[in-house]
Amino acid sequence: MNSVRLSFIIENNSSRKEIGHEHGLAVLVESRNQQLLFDTGQSGMVAANAALMNIDLARIDTVVLSHGHYDHGGGMFLFSQSRPRIIIADKMALRPRFAVHPGKTAGEIGINMPKELKNKIDIQAEPVEIIPGVIFLGVIPRYYDFENTGGPFYLDPSGREADPLTDDSALLIATDSGPILLAGCAHSGICNIIRYAADVGGINMFRAVLGGMHLLNANRIRLEKTVKIFQDFAVSEVGPCHCTGEAGRTALAAVYQKFLSCSAGTILEF
Repeated sequence: MNSVRLSFIIENNSSRKEIGHEHGLAVLVESRNQQLLFDTGQSGMVAANAALMNIDLARIDTVVLSHGHYDHGGGMFLFSQSRPRIIIADKMALRPRFAVHPGKTAGEIGINMPKELKNKIDIQAEPVEIIPGVIFLGVIPRYYDFENTGGPFYLDPSGREADPLTDDSALLIATDSGPILLAGCAHSGICNIIRYAADVGGINMFRAVLGGMHLLNANRIRLEKTVKIFQDFAVSEVGPCHCTGEAGRTALAAVYQKFLSCSAGTILEF
């Protein structure tokens, strides 16, 4: 038996009025009496929300960063004293990064990683089981040419060097009711992630696909192809959140009448 609990500590929206919300993501993953924290939100709010949800962050000894953006790693400073093991897919996660919009000042969007934690970083480019039943996928191959990083992301403030976001990864989680895929932002492309997870796990279906899917700027063709991939890989339920965007949610709603809630304060058990 493998009972899995996912506690959404940070998300753009909140399921309870006492739980704070911010643009970001942080999820506690518990499997077989072990746990890890998947992302940390953009601020210290993860600590306040965790306390309200009876989650003891001091017990966290592994933090997995889906990628190196502030809204997923901004809460890392909270772990400067506890010094957990930090899992990333690629050293790109530690580089300065920028959002560059035409006619606007470039915005810094990377992670300000505390120096106390830099010697605790474990780069895992290949799939690896972090805790029993939970696989970190590492660097995601790019299979589909209709997917892209989904935004104005660059490695320099002048917007000359595009950010490939090779560090963007996800978790494949085994449960008794079937495998679950948990994405942070899916800059690698949610379809690329689904296909790679299926290859890694030797599976052809998913109990659920959850998390940010970064379909904010996706055109009609990409949305249609994305929905088809979900169907091809027999995804039973979806929990689009964070950066998925209304266009993405609307496209998925044509197939999935009910979404699993992933807002802050939500606890899902499988």
